[in-house]
Amino acid sequence: MFSTAKKLRRCKGGGVVCILICILLLLWLRARLAMHAVKPTVVKTNPDLIEANQEDPGLVEILRKLILPPSGLPYSLNSPLRRHYSQVSQDAYADYLLKEQRGGFFIEVGAGNGEDLSNSLFLEKTRGWSGLLVEPDPTSFSALSDKHRKAYSLNVGLSLNTTSYYAKFKPNAGLGRITSEGEDLIRIKTFPLFTMLLALNVSTVDFLSLDIEGDELKVLRSVPWSRVIIRLLCVEVKHHKGGPRPLIRYMKEQGYTFLGVKDIDAWFAHPSFKKHL
Repeated sequence: MFSTAKKLRRCKGGGVVCILICILLLLWLRARLAMHAVKPTVVKTNPDLIEANQEDPGLVEILRKLILPPSGLPYSLNSPLRRHYSQVSQDAYADYLLKEQRGGFFIEVGAGNGEDLSNSLFLEKTRGWSGLLVEPDPTSFSALSDKHRKAYSLNVGLSLNTTSYYAKFKPNAGLGRITSEGEDLIRIKTFPLFTMLLALNVSTVDFLSLDIEGDELKVLRSVPWSRVIIRLLCVEVKHHKGGPRPLIRYMKEQGYTFLGVKDIDAWFAHPSFKKHL
């Protein structure tokens, strides 16, 4: 009887040891498997393609979705009977240089409310042009949309380099600009000028009006000039710290003819356009 009890105690003790060994073995196997398990790859998403290159297909597609089409409604202008709308007759001068060309394509950067001081409205209304209006100020862009312009429009900023990025912008009713100084700044998305051309499938622009309150040269430096033709450029130089000379020098290096400074703007013509002057 006593020998049987001893045997049972041995079996019980041995069973406990076996169970402990099994548990330790399972824990060891689990640890080994965890070490060699394939860890999931963490993919950093960038839905806005911030800092994407100006030719990035994804960036082009994002911008394409932001472009509003020309309005099919009648104009809703404050001064519908006016012929010219520019500040200092830029539209009339462009029309003169272009010899009253009909059906051209313009880009106006710094389009304001689409009527007051507009350098493109005359060409659109009178000469039947189409084009693109770019205005980053939300308030001005809302007013622009209410004019029912017959051109594409974009409520974004113009990038000062070859990538897309967010920037701080100071709205100021047609005088707004990208800056990190001052109060009441808003955050805007910027796109390179060339990305806008790609989004519209446009490689030739008949007239570019560029007015962004002092950063015009930075924008022009971002353009791959061998891949686009801009026949006539009107670039505001009033707010350039270094004056118009750096801008003139740069555009001459790109093969453009400097036509002179007229009031607040420097004018340039593409080599293929010179013979028409």
